[in-house]
Amino acid sequence: MISRRKVLKTAALGAAVGPFIVPSSAFGSNNRLRIGQIGLGRIAQSHDMPGVIKSELADYVAVCDLDQKRIADGVKIVEKSYTDRGMSAPKIRTFSSGFAAARNARQLALAVLWSFALWICIATQAWAVTVAFGILMPFPGSFLLQSMLVIGVAVPTPGGVGSFHEAYRLGVTTFFGASGDQAVAAALVTHLISFIPPVLGGIVFMAQDGLSFGRLEDLASSARDKEGPAANEVPVLRSPGR
Repeated sequence: MISRRKVLKTAALGAAVGPFIVPSSAFGSNNRLRIGQIGLGRIAQSHDMPGVIKSELADYVAVCDLDQKRIADGVKIVEKSYTDRGMSAPKIRTFSSGFAAARNARQLALAVLWSFALWICIATQAWAVTVAFGILMPFPGSFLLQSMLVIGVAVPTPGGVGSFHEAYRLGVTTFFGASGDQAVAAALVTHLISFIPPVLGGIVFMAQDGLSFGRLEDLASSARDKEGPAANEVPVLRSPGR
């Protein structure tokens, strides 16, 4: 069985550390994680997917993106990861095939139930922060605000920075009479709070497994040394005296 320590170490090589809650059903017959990639943009294809494939801890079984060309490119990356190991690639599930779950009443009910619980938590967070800044927004109004934030984060910016805050500002100033200063301050805090639980969870799991930030940096450096320079990296020659 793959240990959580090994999974965390491998995640460190991708320069991202977070909590891992992995149900047993996520493991295949050979104890490798089965992963679905959501979003197949430049970062996913050049960093995320190659990192997972190199880890040798997981197999991709599904890809999802709104762009058909990106889906095709993602499927090629996944298929190549199998053929490079001398294995026949399985049929990769795509976004549309995910709707097959709707045929199973129990799975559909569970998905709706968990989605509802998740959105209640997200709405409560946004409502609490908004009210704390003196903006008079009733709790049902948080769902209207969330719908605007979903549209905002759909705009391709790093980490939703800028688009999230503008969507929040527009929502609370238009519908709930907030001032511009109130809106901007509340947007910044709301966005920040959304990162706190996963970061704290990651630190707790790191401590449990005896990992430190210094150790993670050593692991990442060691991996880079083993891989050598990238194909598009130009070596720089320096004179002995410099």
